Amino acid sequence: MRADNNGEGGIFSLYALIRKKKRWTFVLAIIGGAALLADGIITPSITVISAVEGLNLFSNSISVVPIALLIITAIFVIQQFGTKLLGESFGPIMFIWFLMLGVLGVSQIVN
Repeated sequence: MRADNNGEGGIFSLYALIRKKKRWTFVLAIIGGAALLADGIITPSITVISAVEGLNLFSNSISVVPIALLIITAIFVIQQFGTKLLGESFGPIMFIWFLMLGVLGVSQIVN
């Protein structure tokens, strides 16, 4: 856990540190980098699609894929202006979400 490459961490920094000892370790770095890239690609897609599929509870006529593509495209377009803008917009949304969960939870406890 103390592996450090001039203050940098991660799979590629680990590779930079161990490649001096064993030449074949580039294979481990390729596998680790591919796993990191795959996780970064699949996680947002699964999250958005599962959230949009929840809308089918209210209406079966909702098409999931176009809505998910629209949301993911909007997030990546906004992200180029910096994560500050994205964080500022998601802060109030998350507050409303957790407030709604709390209100619904308390109402179920009361019932």
